[in-house]
Amino acid sequence: MTSENDEQTAKDELNSTQTRRAELRERYLRVVKHSGGKACTVNMYESTNLSCTFNTADIHGCEFIVEDLKTPTGEMYKSALLRASDIIALTIHESGGSSP
Repeated sequence: MTSENDEQTAKDELNSTQTRRAELRERYLRVVKHSGGKACTVNMYESTNLSCTFNTADIHGCEFIVEDLKTPTGEMYKSALLRASDIIALTIHESGGSSP
């Protein structure tokens, strides 16, 4: 009887974990979809701050595609791919547009 209960408990925990992961994945995808076309500020290592328009992220959240990227030196790039490992913070501004 105990092994049957243990088995059922393990199945319930697995279902619960899968449900939570699915919910988190759905929330992540909604945020990415909602953020497209909005102005954002990217804080990177070496005290670098960038202004750009968020476009999308890859399915793993490891890379972000942005548009109208403006660097601290004033250089402008029509589009760019930013690696999450280079980013400290990415702030999406609700007002939209290409710069905060």
